[in-house]
Amino acid sequence: MLLDQVLWLDALLKLVAGMLLLVAPGPLAAALALPKPGSAFYPRLLGATFAGIALAIALPRISSFASGLGAGGAAAINLAGLLALLLATLLSRTSLPYRGRVLLWLLTLALGLLGLAEILLAV
Repeated sequence: MLLDQVLWLDALLKLVAGMLLLVAPGPLAAALALPKPGSAFYPRLLGATFAGIALAIALPRISSFASGLGAGGAAAINLAGLLALLLATLLSRTSLPYRGRVLLWLLTLALGLLGLAEILLAV
């Protein structure tokens, strides 16, 4: 089913992002031309949150006994991320390099498309 494939993609993207943030938040920010965090605490906390969301999406697809995050919850998370990125990108006064700005807009687009796909396929 297409919805399961979209949810697996969502889980995989969140798991990869979460693991990268947990392991190397500073080098990741530098590689993506984003502002380097002053402390690794909050990026690692975000990474753990992403990994937990990925697990919540994957659990019901792995085990028939587990309940987890469905398409509606995954869409809500993606649309909340989209809104946060839109506001940060549009209202931010920081001067990001071109590569960083492009990355933020691509992430915004990806979150919007994933959220829209999850909503449309769940109905």
